[in-house]
Amino acid sequence: MQNLKNLSLSLVFIILIFFVVSVAVHFMRAEASGLSAAKKTSDLKSLEELSSEPKLSKGKFLVASRDMKDTRFSRSVILLISYDSKGAMGLIINRPSKVKLAKVLPEINGIRPSDTMYFGGPVEGHRLQILIRSGINPRGSYHIFGDIYVSADRKVLQRMINRKVSGEEFHAYVGYAGWAPGQLEREVLKGGWHIFPADAEAVFSKKPSNIWQEFIRKTSLLWVMR
Repeated sequence: MQNLKNLSLSLVFIILIFFVVSVAVHFMRAEASGLSAAKKTSDLKSLEELSSEPKLSKGKFLVASRDMKDTRFSRSVILLISYDSKGAMGLIINRPSKVKLAKVLPEINGIRPSDTMYFGGPVEGHRLQILIRSGINPRGSYHIFGDIYVSADRKVLQRMINRKVSGEEFHAYVGYAGWAPGQLEREVLKGGWHIFPADAEAVFSKKPSNIWQEFIRKTSLLWVMR
């Protein structure tokens, strides 16, 4: 009799554990499903925000299409730093060179050995411009978007290095991409460029060799959505 009682209690205990585990698994699956759905919704929303291509303006990315005929801009991503009735100017952000910045700017103290010069474009290959990421507007610089500024003044770079403020970054470029009035608009209409909102992370944090592919992948997804 005692054995039957113990067996009954054991069965009840096992059934109770099974019930608790089943409920826990159910809620875990529901939560995972909710997170997955939320992520999909978030991804879809971000794509929908890009589905209507933004207009040309300062602070936009130009992403070369797969059909780009001009080999100088093949697989390039350009940040527009100027756009008005006089034309447009931009810097190619995904073409670092093997030239060390310290060799080009020996007069600047504090440049890291790993800092390299970027190829900004085929126009005026001797012209130096600096993209700066800073929480303040550096004196002698021109605001592009968000916390991104541009300057051609080497003193601005030296002051920035001297400050050693956490979070401040810079990239130096030689040359730039330039367009006469109406020229860039015609190239966009012919399908040479995709337009995206500029992103500071793409400029300073992402691996240059991956940037173009990431944006082209987005254009493919947008094409499917349409």
